[in-house]
Amino acid sequence: MKLAKIAVAVATLAVSSFSMAGTLTASDSVELLAFDGQKVARGTAGLSIDGKVHQVVVSVSDIVDGSYFSIDPIILTFNGTDEDAKIITPKFTSNFTVDKFKKELNFKIETASGKEITYKRDFLKGEGFAPNSRVEDNLAKYNASKAVASVPAFTNAALESKGQMVIETNNVKEEQLQVLFKKADKETQKRFLEWAKKQ
Repeated sequence: MKLAKIAVAVATLAVSSFSMAGTLTASDSVELLAFDGQKVARGTAGLSIDGKVHQVVVSVSDIVDGSYFSIDPIILTFNGTDEDAKIITPKFTSNFTVDKFKKELNFKIETASGKEITYKRDFLKGEGFAPNSRVEDNLAKYNASKAVASVPAFTNAALESKGQMVIETNNVKEEQLQVLFKKADKETQKRFLEWAKKQ
């Protein structure tokens, strides 16, 4: 009997811990390009969100009155939720609605319960040939710039997933040194400590 109670308690705990995240989806005309500093696989329909700060890069395109339109990548930064949420654009029924959207960029991020999530937005500018193909690199530079919708914590997200890191050599932060130290092998750590004692 006690074993059954423990099993039920563990199962309940496991289910409740999994249900503490929502899913972010988007309107049909919105393509998700990057999330929290990392490129998203083409065709991804939903992303896992929680109560933390999130940053998504989207592209908007559609065909209206027989003409194709697209908008350069846009960054949306918002405080997440444990509920499902959706990035919504207006219905593009005419060139007038397209032009209005291009001027106002009036997205909505709405939860399943109908609550509207506030966000910061900015264009993600790219450099060189085919700038939209380097979303991660452009986003890392953007997040390092402390612009309107930047999240400095995501500056190295794409590189860290590959075992790399960007460090500003003019002002190395203690946290960056700690990360590098922990990633070093024991022999390198020992040599570094000996060097640091001499300084």
